[in-house]
Amino acid sequence: DYNKVKIYTLKNNVLISSIYDINIILKDIPYCYKKYLKPVDSIIKTSLGNVGMILHCLPVLLNIGWIENSNYTFKYYHDGITKTIANLLEHLDNERIEVATFLGIRIENINDWLRRTYNVEGNNLYELIKNNKYYKEIEAPSNIDHRYLDEDIPYGLVPLENLAHLLNLNVPITSHIITLGSIIKNKNYRKIGRKINKKDLNFLKRNKVIQ
Repeated sequence: DYNKVKIYTLKNNVLISSIYDINIILKDIPYCYKKYLKPVDSIIKTSLGNVGMILHCLPVLLNIGWIENSNYTFKYYHDGITKTIANLLEHLDNERIEVATFLGIRIENINDWLRRTYNVEGNNLYELIKNNKYYKEIEAPSNIDHRYLDEDIPYGLVPLENLAHLLNLNVPITSHIITLGSIIKNKNYRKIGRKINKKDLNFLKRNKVIQ
């Protein structure tokens, strides 16, 4: 039913920022929603802090056989993210953290984000996902024409890779996902995706948005 939405939970302290005065934006947001938001001083923090690029792209690519099997459905997080995949996602997340750290931006790793957002406990990503009751019922996509690839690769991983290369950092897992996703979807995600050039990067440094 496309006229309904199911809300599993409301996340705590969702980061929000703006290139404009954030208070102008916040004053027009109803309190019932605004109370779940946490203003931060940089759109770089909210961009690099978006964990969708970590949780979405790779599990879809590694579960394509099941996703395209019309005779089978599975729970995206609880079935699709095994111990091995969770471990790989932690390595991918380390690349995101490395880029942010190099820019002088402090962001949470994926594990701390889950602990804060959902009040779950666990020693690693696999345990945190398994202990997250809100993830238990979320179904996997029924096909690969899905935002987990078409949004999170070009607008999440591509900017991450682009920034890394400008900083002379290697992000091999990120790069492999972009390449594999581009081949599978027959789309040039690097061409489609958002990027920043050296001039823009230097502008951010001059204005102390980043180090």
